[in-house]
Amino acid sequence: MVPEGGARAGYSVNCSMLFTELPLLERPAAARAAGFDTVEFWWPFAEPVPPAAEVADFETAIRDAGVRLGALNFAAGTMPEGERGLLSLPDRGADFRANVQVVAGIGQRLGCRLFNALYGNRSASYRPEEQDKEAQRNLLEAARAVAPFGGTILLEPLSGAPDYPLRTAADVFAVLDRVHRAGAPNAALLADFYHLAVNGDDVGALAAADAGRFGHVQIADAPGRGAPGTGTLPLADWVRVIRSGGYRGEVALEYFAPAESAFDWLDSPGPDSSAARPAERYDLVIRSNAVLTPEGITPAEVGVRDGVIAAVVPLGTGLAGERLLELAGDETLLPGLVDTHVHVNEPGRTEWEGFASATRAAAAGGVTTLIDMPLNSIPPTVTVDALEAKQTCAAPQAAVDVGFWGGAVPGNEADLRPLHDAGVFGFKCFLVHSGVDEFPYLEPAEMETVLAELKTFDALLLVHAEDPAAILPAPAGPQYAGFLASRPPSAENSAVGQVIEAGRRTGARAHILHLSSAEALPLIRAAKDDGVRLTAETCPHYLTLTAEEIPDGATAFKCCPPIRGDANREQLWAGLADGTIDCIVSDHSPSTLDLKDLGRGDFSVAWGGVSSLQLGLPLIWTEARARGIPLERALHWMSAAPAELAGLDRKGGIVPGKDADFAVFAAGDTFTVDPAALQHRNPVTPYAGKHLTGVVRRTLLAGVDVDPGAPAGRLLRRGEA
Repeated sequence: MVPEGGARAGYSVNCSMLFTELPLLERPAAARAAGFDTVEFWWPFAEPVPPAAEVADFETAIRDAGVRLGALNFAAGTMPEGERGLLSLPDRGADFRANVQVVAGIGQRLGCRLFNALYGNRSASYRPEEQDKEAQRNLLEAARAVAPFGGTILLEPLSGAPDYPLRTAADVFAVLDRVHRAGAPNAALLADFYHLAVNGDDVGALAAADAGRFGHVQIADAPGRGAPGTGTLPLADWVRVIRSGGYRGEVALEYFAPAESAFDWLDSPGPDSSAARPAERYDLVIRSNAVLTPEGITPAEVGVRDGVIAAVVPLGTGLAGERLLELAGDETLLPGLVDTHVHVNEPGRTEWEGFASATRAAAAGGVTTLIDMPLNSIPPTVTVDALEAKQTCAAPQAAVDVGFWGGAVPGNEADLRPLHDAGVFGFKCFLVHSGVDEFPYLEPAEMETVLAELKTFDALLLVHAEDPAAILPAPAGPQYAGFLASRPPSAENSAVGQVIEAGRRTGARAHILHLSSAEALPLIRAAKDDGVRLTAETCPHYLTLTAEEIPDGATAFKCCPPIRGDANREQLWAGLADGTIDCIVSDHSPSTLDLKDLGRGDFSVAWGGVSSLQLGLPLIWTEARARGIPLERALHWMSAAPAELAGLDRKGGIVPGKDADFAVFAAGDTFTVDPAALQHRNPVTPYAGKHLTGVVRRTLLAGVDVDPGAPAGRLLRRGEA
């Protein structure tokens, strides 16, 4: 038995290729006896939906052996007869989708998080585009099925199968890009170094450039697909490269070898992730028992150099740095949050908010990057001159990094490309009155014209989707029910449908802002499945508050679209879990106290907006935790996903090469919201007195603690962040 943390640490063993001299159910115990803690299997049953007793026996064998199931293949057809997966075969789609439910059940019960979906051979019975559409449909269904418990779908290039279409990493990345755009971020490359090398990929270059995109790694030597050292592949070098490049998962052993010598190479120098690490020095080293990486929360050390993450290695490696930060046992190191929906309102309405107060609030809430909306500043960001005026205001005041959206309004079509070239991250429009006269709304035909223009340079259009034809005048007075009835779900549903059809006709990218109506979820899901380039967000107030709890006269709760009922809220959480909704952002929309009409409490005249920039993380964590949603999943929605939406490639993850932006989070601490403790300019909040779980103890930007007294935030431009 190899001691824990010895030569087997960091490796898993594929029990469908090794220990094959034993019956399948005896192999997990054999792997444990050989020193492995983790095993994986190809689909271990004869049918996509095996008898329940067979599934129970398999799960019992895993548990009794004391190993973890690290990865599991979906049913792939009859492999000895040449089949290589069901994913893209329209006549086998029902089998695959039935298998998804079985696989997800096994994964949830055994704690497995990686699921390999072989793509399927090209078939003479179907056109390639038909198979690719079927594959995307099935990938989305599989991704949604495993997302609630943190699962990832893997796609693998294969060698030795002439009809199998995914042969290189580039082939897989092309499929993944489509799947990610369709709303399934939890899909990744399975990098089998043997298959990639045999098919001619430059594995060394791939490992150096894209280790952060690997969902899983498998190794075998070539020629022969034997144990490392039996062929000519530099597996040791490649494994070192991916470890230094941020890959934190296990390396799976998937080769043919006699039982008596299958692991001899592990007891001599080989492709060990800890071997020959050069002694480097960093500006900052952070050590923590809990670091949120793309592979999950794990003990790690993070090395920072020049404001950028330079290394993420196992805790105990002993990185050396000019400064050392050791987190307390109850603290988790998180990537800084990315909030792509913030109304800063400067210049012009600094009595509402401003860059100094907004970025202080952001930092207090663990937000290290925000993107400012084009309104309610005066002037709005609808020309390059207005953008430059806003940047001039922001530069000396920003405590965190700040980017900007442009605005699309009637008559500024000629300004869109110049704004894009000046670095805005995309454009926002309204389909209903915006609340301020200087930012007029687009008619549906005007929106489609804007989308067609943005398609020419592949820019994103963010849409406040409410149909004015379905909105009634809000009745005067303090009754929340009257205000809620004036902006029914049908107003959102109709406008979302307009966005979808315009996106379908133009091929442009569109994003639904602050989704409140759960009735629109089937429309969004179907559009994504059809290949419409659509994403959607929702906000903490729609996920944590309900209409039933809003007292009459409590205008701090007013926002547009409105907070709806409890059943609607639960459906929004389900939409996040299945990937229909992509991200959670604040829609921080402050105003002065008098504009909220707190004295009279008249919902017909109060400003519609909720200020929650500082509170987003504890709000969402409190509710996610109560629903059994892991912290890493919540953070994906609030950091990685918004970063991906905006094209912020250097944000949203603790991965080498990304900016060293962090939040130190005590996930078990509790507090009560005190408006006086909030950093935004006007301390109006519907959360006053609310008990929340999770405290941000410190925030770091580019590896340095945020100090609002010495603002060090940078202004971000599209393509440079």
